[in-house]
Amino acid sequence: MKTTTAVLLSLALLAACHSGDKAPPPLASIDLPAGADLKPYDSSKPPTASPTATAQLGGKVWLALGNLYLTKTSANPGGPGMLVGIVPSTGAKTVIDLGGSDGRQCQNPGAVKPDGGKLYVACGPFSTSTGLGVSEVDVNAGKVTRFVAAPAGFIPTALALTPTTIWVSDSNGANVMAIDRASFTAKAPQALPCANTSTNYYYVPSLLASGSDLFALCSATDGYLVRLDATTGAQKGDRVLVGQGPIAMVVAGDGRLAIVNSLDATLTMVTIAPGTLTADKSVLAFKNSSDLEDVKALGQFIYVMISGTQTVAKVDLSKQPPVVVDEVNVNPNGTAGADPNRLELLDDTSFVVSDFGLSKLIGGQFGPKTTK
Repeated sequence: MKTTTAVLLSLALLAACHSGDKAPPPLASIDLPAGADLKPYDSSKPPTASPTATAQLGGKVWLALGNLYLTKTSANPGGPGMLVGIVPSTGAKTVIDLGGSDGRQCQNPGAVKPDGGKLYVACGPFSTSTGLGVSEVDVNAGKVTRFVAAPAGFIPTALALTPTTIWVSDSNGANVMAIDRASFTAKAPQALPCANTSTNYYYVPSLLASGSDLFALCSATDGYLVRLDATTGAQKGDRVLVGQGPIAMVVAGDGRLAIVNSLDATLTMVTIAPGTLTADKSVLAFKNSSDLEDVKALGQFIYVMISGTQTVAKVDLSKQPPVVVDEVNVNPNGTAGADPNRLELLDDTSFVVSDFGLSKLIGGQFGPKTTK
């Protein structure tokens, strides 16, 4: 079974860029499904698409749609969880309903990962006890092929894939759970070694499988990185403190982990050695922002989605310290309500981001721009 890891993806993208291949430039803005296309539970109360996660498969960028009723104090599922696959250069869309026969099997999906020609989706609402679990989706057939429900109290959040296991994290505490890929059955959740007190609540926003390692971020005002065995889930070595509110991580081109910390808007680089993790905290502080959301890597660069400034920053890791060498505004018109949150690289100059607030896919380019 073919497993796509962050390392392999980075190398594949780097090879494509060095061969001269370029993706067609993305459209500046693409509207996501709305109204009746979202299959609202109540036709008099249309929800918004509310994209929460992205992945690439089959020449399309796939977005997980929360399909939410949004108010100032709540975000409730207003329809089944959905996936929409978009060709960035044309806006062509493919929509897949994740809701099952009752429309509620999967609600408010929060993560999506590609592997072996399929997509795996973490379904995890924050305001209801239904629709929690993990879906396997055949994008060619346009349907869910397998689903496993989460145990009571476990809210699926992030995913990481190995040849034998789907690892899923919890937003209701510092826990992870293993799903056997052959039988598609879940094992009992296991707690991560992160303190969880009334004054410092931990959850796990990001998982990453690389080789024999499974990395998990425990996010709080003192966030930790934990390394587990990717097969057994056993802890490998000690946890390491990485920053305030770590939210996302990626394997950089030099083999280190790049971690973005949302609460203090910093970059942490972690060197990986047998039995040891060494964190170089705050190697870069991003200006005028306190809300980092996502990070991707390609060659000597990492790319950071900064929701607070509504920009994507390109960071050169070959510099000491790392330097922001380009930054693109993904809301140049200053549209009210914008909330860009997830980032996908199309090549070394082009990207798209999902905007939770505007329910759009936004295209952008670094360096000289090609208008489309």
